[in-house]
Amino acid sequence: MTKRLIEVSLPLAKISQQSAREKSIRHGHISTLHIWWARRPLAAMRAAIFAALIPAPDDDAERERLERLIAAIVDWDQVKAGNSQAIEEARARIRRAFPDRPPRLLDPFMGGGATGLEALRLGCETHALELNPVAHLIELCTLVYPQRYGSGETEEQRRTGDRRSPTADRRQLTLPGSAPTGGGGRTLADDVRHWGRWVLERAREEIGHLYANPTGDETIVGYLWARTVRCPNPACGAEMPLVRQWWLAKTKRRKIALRPRVNREARRITFEVIDVGAQHAAPDFDPGRGTSSRGHATCLACGQVADVTYIRAEGKAGRMGEMPLAVIYEQEKTGKGYRPFTEQDEELFQKALTLLGELDENAPDEPLPPVGTLGFRVQRYGLTRWGDLFNARQTLALLTFSRQVRAAHEAMLAEGMDPERAKAVTTYLSVIVDRLADYNTTLCTWHNTGEKINHTFGRQALPMIWDYTELNPFSGATGDWSGAMAWITRVIEHAARTSGRPAIARQGTATRLPWPDGHFDALITDPPYYDAVPYADLSDFFYVWLKRSIGFLHPKVFRTPLTPKSAEIIQEPARHDDDATAKAFYEREMTRAFAEARRVLRPDGVFVVVFAHKSTAAWETLLNSLLEAGLVVTASWPLHTERPGRLRAHESAALASSIFIVCRARVAGGEGYFDDVREELAATIRERLDFFWRQDIRGADFFISAIGPAVSVFGRYRRVYRLDGSEVGVGELLNLVQAMVSEYALDRILNGGGTQVGGVDAPTRYYILHRWAYGRGKIPFDDAMRLAMALGADVSALMGRRGLLKQSGETVRLLGPKERAGVGGLGLPDRAGRSASVIDVLHRAATLWESGDREGLARFLAEGARGREDQVRLVAQTIINILPDDDAERRLLEGFLAGRDTLPESPRQERLL
Repeated sequence: MTKRLIEVSLPLAKISQQSAREKSIRHGHISTLHIWWARRPLAAMRAAIFAALIPAPDDDAERERLERLIAAIVDWDQVKAGNSQAIEEARARIRRAFPDRPPRLLDPFMGGGATGLEALRLGCETHALELNPVAHLIELCTLVYPQRYGSGETEEQRRTGDRRSPTADRRQLTLPGSAPTGGGGRTLADDVRHWGRWVLERAREEIGHLYANPTGDETIVGYLWARTVRCPNPACGAEMPLVRQWWLAKTKRRKIALRPRVNREARRITFEVIDVGAQHAAPDFDPGRGTSSRGHATCLACGQVADVTYIRAEGKAGRMGEMPLAVIYEQEKTGKGYRPFTEQDEELFQKALTLLGELDENAPDEPLPPVGTLGFRVQRYGLTRWGDLFNARQTLALLTFSRQVRAAHEAMLAEGMDPERAKAVTTYLSVIVDRLADYNTTLCTWHNTGEKINHTFGRQALPMIWDYTELNPFSGATGDWSGAMAWITRVIEHAARTSGRPAIARQGTATRLPWPDGHFDALITDPPYYDAVPYADLSDFFYVWLKRSIGFLHPKVFRTPLTPKSAEIIQEPARHDDDATAKAFYEREMTRAFAEARRVLRPDGVFVVVFAHKSTAAWETLLNSLLEAGLVVTASWPLHTERPGRLRAHESAALASSIFIVCRARVAGGEGYFDDVREELAATIRERLDFFWRQDIRGADFFISAIGPAVSVFGRYRRVYRLDGSEVGVGELLNLVQAMVSEYALDRILNGGGTQVGGVDAPTRYYILHRWAYGRGKIPFDDAMRLAMALGADVSALMGRRGLLKQSGETVRLLGPKERAGVGGLGLPDRAGRSASVIDVLHRAATLWESGDREGLARFLAEGARGREDQVRLVAQTIINILPDDDAERRLLEGFLAGRDTLPESPRQERLL
C-alpha cells in the first residue's frame, strides 16, 4: 500500500508559523463570519489535506520539493486574494494523483468549515457532515453559497460559459432606490451589502430614535449599566451597584474614570465623569477598585458587604435590577466621550420597554442549560432563559432586525430574485443578526484601554458579568450592524474565490454516515475534545435568534426547540448520572463514529484526526476509541496553532499545539508480547523525539507528541500480552511513553547543555520537568502521578507539608520558591537525618538571599547544602534556562547566582559570607 506524504514528512516549522500567524488575521478569514469554537487554522488544514492526498516520494529531492510547496501554500498571502500559482500547482499534483476524478474528502465533524474550505481550495469533492444546526448553517455560508453564487454568474452563464461584462448590471447597484435581484454579474456579496443596508435603514426608521443623544449631535456609541441588589443592611436598603472598577478610558493618552457620589441620607447614588489625567493630585478614590470582587459586593452608602450567597439569592428571587452608569458617545476629533445619564436618556430606555411590551413577538423564552453545565455560570443568579441575557432595548433591537430580515426576503422575491439565491442572501442577513447579538447582551463589558465594547463570547463560556455595555447598533462603532455586514461580505468574497464547486453539506450524526462502504479517499476531522467545549449548549445562544430570523427558510434545520443534545459526543456530566457515565458515553459514541469513518474509507485511504486536549485521560479515551474502531496510527505531527501572545507557555498547562494523528484501517494483525513491543517502542519513540526536538517542540506539547509514534507501534498488534498472559492496555502504554519521554527530556534539559547533573534526586527531577512541561498551570492529579511515577518520585510526598505540589480537587499546581518560603525546615535534613532534595535547598537559599539575610543564608548553606554546592548552582542554572525571560522565578534565581557567582566551598562559607 502506497504511503501518503503525511505519513512520512511535513515541514512542521513553516506550517506552525503560518498557523500561529493566522490567529491574528481578520479580513476575509472565515473566523469573522460567525463564532464557532475551537476552529482549526486554515493553514494547518490545507497542509494536512494536501499531504494526505499526495503519495510519499521515493527520493529525498522530491520530498524536499513537496515540503517547499507546502511551505508556500500555507502562507495566507497565497490565498487571501484568490488561488496563487503555488495553490494551482498543488491542485495539479492532486489531479495527477487522482487522474480519473477529484478525490472525495469528508469531515464528519465539520464544525466551523475549515476542513471543507481547504478541501474545496485544493480541488476536492468535498463533503461536510455536522449534527449542530448552527454549525451546519455556518457551513452553508462558507462552503456552499459563496461557491454557488459568489462569482456573480447566473446559472445560465455557468452552463453556457457566457462571460460577458457585468458592468451594466453592477451599475444598477448605485441607482437610488434600486434593489439587485441577483445574477447577471452581481456577486453574492453585492446582494448581501444591498439588502443589509435595506434592513438597516428600515430598522433605523423604526427604533433609531431610541438611541438619540439629548445633549448634542454626537452619535451615541453605547451605555454603561450595572446590575444591582438591595443592601442587606436593614437600616440601609440602598440599591447597590455591582461594579468591577470605575475606569472608562485608561490609555497612555487619556485617564478618565467614573466617580460615584453618595447621598447617604437619601440612600441615593449618582455618578460623575472625571479626567484623572488632568488632575494635579491623585483622585480621592481608587478607579481600579469597584464595589464587586470575587462575587461579593460592598454597599457605597453604608459599607455593608453582601456576600455571593446573598447576591445569588436576590437574583433567583427576581430582585436583581440594573442601574445606568454613563453614556458613551463619539467625539469628532478626540475619540470617545463620556457623560452621566440624563433624565432624557432614561426616558428613551423606558420608551423601549413600552414598545417591547406592545410587540406581538417576545424575547427568547427557551431555557438555558441546567446549573452545572460546562462553562455556564449565569443560572445561579436567576438568569434561566436565553432572553434574560438581554435588556429591554437590546431585545427590542434584535427582534426588530430579525423582523426586517424576514421582510427583506419577501422583498427579494417580490422583485424577482431567484428563490434559492434569496434564501442564501437572507441567511447571511441572519448571520449579521447573530453577530449583532454577540455584541448586544448584558454580558458585554467595556474595554477601557481600547475604548471599545467586548463581545459576549470572549471565551467558550458564559460567565456572570456585573457591569455591562449596551451597544447602539446604528453607531458605526465596533459590533454594530454595518461593521458586521462588512466582515461577512469580506468572507463571502474570499470563500467565493476558493472554488467554483460547492461542497455537499448535510446535517446528521457521525455515528450513522449516509454513504456506502469505501466511498472516500480521505477523512480529516477535528472531533469534540472530551469535556473541552459544550458546543450545543453554547450555540443555543445563536439558535434562538436564527429561529426568529430565518427559521421559516430552513424548517428542517430549526425543527427542534433548541439544538440537539442527546447525540452530541462530548463528556458532559450534567447530561448523565455521574462523571463515569458521561465518560463511558463519550468513549462509546466516539468509537462508533470512528468505526463509521473506517467503514466509508477506501482500503488505501487515510483518516486524519486532530486532537489538542492536554489531559492524559482524554488521550487514553481517544486512543481506545481509535483502536477499538479498527484503526491504526501510522504517524502523528504536533503543529503549533496558537499565536505567541495567547498562551503564556510557562504559566499555563495548556497545549500550544494540535496533534494531527494519521490513521489507516487496521489489517488483521498478530499478537505480540510486551517485552518485544517495548524494544520496538523505544527505538521508534527515540527516533521521533529526536526529530521533534530538532523541530523545537517543547513543554507539554513534547510529551503529547510522543503518543502517536507509540500507538503506531502498539496498534500493529491485535493484542499485546505480558509473559503471564494478561493483556496490556492503552493506559499502561501511556505510562511507558511518559517514562520514555521523561527520561529523554531530562537528559536533554539537564545534560544537553553540559550541566552534568543527571544524577539529581527524584523530587528535583520532578520539579524541573513539571516546570518545563506544564509551567504553573493546574494539571490533573492523574497526570502529575504519571509523571512522578516515571521519575521515581512519590506523588504523596510531593504533596506533603514540605511538598512541591498543592492539590485542589482533582488538579494540582506546582509551588515556586516564594510560595514555599514560609515552610518550616525547608531544605534541612529530616528527623532521620536524610538530606533534603536539591530543589528544597535551592528554594530556601534563593529566598534567603532575596530577603538579604546573609547570616541566615550562611548558616543554612553550611547545614543544608554542604557537599552539594555545585548541584544547587547547576540546578538553578537549568531552571533559568527553561523559563521565559519575564518569569519571576527566573529573575529570582538569576539574582541569586549573579550575587554569588558560585556557591562557596563548605569550609570557606563562614569567611566568605
